[in-house]
Amino acid sequence: MNRATALVLSTLCSSILFAQVPSMVRVDGGTFTAGSTPVSVSSFSIDKYEVTYELWTDIRNWGLTRGYTDLPPGTNGSNPIGSNNPVSEITWHDAVKWCNARSEKEGLAPAYYTNGTQSTVYRTGLTNINNDAVQWKSKGYRLPTEAEWEFAARGGAKTLGYMYSGSNNPDSVAWYGSNSASSTHTVGQKTANELGLYDMTGNVFEWSWDWYGSAYPSGGTTDPRGPSTTQTYRSLRGGGFGSAQIYCRVSERTNLNPNYKGPTNGFRCVAGEGVSSAGNHGGERPLAFTLRQNYPNPFNPNTTISYELPRAGNVSLKITNTLGQVISTLEDGYKEAGFHQLRWNASNVPSGIYFYRLQAGEFVETKKMVLLR
Repeated sequence: MNRATALVLSTLCSSILFAQVPSMVRVDGGTFTAGSTPVSVSSFSIDKYEVTYELWTDIRNWGLTRGYTDLPPGTNGSNPIGSNNPVSEITWHDAVKWCNARSEKEGLAPAYYTNGTQSTVYRTGLTNINNDAVQWKSKGYRLPTEAEWEFAARGGAKTLGYMYSGSNNPDSVAWYGSNSASSTHTVGQKTANELGLYDMTGNVFEWSWDWYGSAYPSGGTTDPRGPSTTQTYRSLRGGGFGSAQIYCRVSERTNLNPNYKGPTNGFRCVAGEGVSSAGNHGGERPLAFTLRQNYPNPFNPNTTISYELPRAGNVSLKITNTLGQVISTLEDGYKEAGFHQLRWNASNVPSGIYFYRLQAGEFVETKKMVLLR
């Protein structure tokens, strides 16, 4: 393989990684100072990258046939440079409903409901939900609160006290007004911050959960969630590709009408403790060997299979048909202890019943799944 071919394959693999397997980073709880107020934040996980247009489209297409009927197409960044630009022209309502769709697609309980009774999942419409409509302990995806976003942008417990997310020099960590050529760029191209998070400064502004309050933090000093009742604006953080340097600081706050679609508006998700779509559970170790039911099931043509290993060892994960013939081998080798997740694309096999079998040492388990065209 020559160097040019290798580069093309590497770029393609990176595109697939960003679009389909967005990794999350564990943020251990801690304290930071907002102005002069100490704020405590519990542990959570957060997307390593801003949600890309490719990932947005993948989840949106799934959601459109499952009750998320008004998720917009969004745009591939703004005057995009490179692939896997952050999705933009997304309202706050769009982002919240998409978080729910992402949760349901991965078999997780959604975080957002239409009102405080939490009886109806928020999938469509423009509902100004408040704090009581959120299942805060759900393992599903949601927008970060302002406090969570700022704590992560500062580097969490690993902070080095930088003015921007990862540096005192914005050019090293951000696409902003002075270096962006008035365009968004491929996520993850600048230097990460202390936690390994990219583009917390610049590229696109990121929606947070909170109704905007002039006093920050609002809602206490432990896991504040902003004003508890309907206000006029929602908060955004981080600055964008057109922002002046001063507006890209980790402490800088801004606000917009939650229905505003703008070329600089994007977002990233957080999730409850121990959740990661890439199998990173922040150092937690499973207590037992487990093979999870694939999701969705039935499916067409992609499905996700998750399994858990309490200790490292050789692993085999194979898919067979009803005759016992091996259709695909998804794992065959040594795997570290932890939470593992992968996707099977069944585009080239016919509809029907299939089985997936996990063997890890003496542990063996088989589950059934259904492919429907």
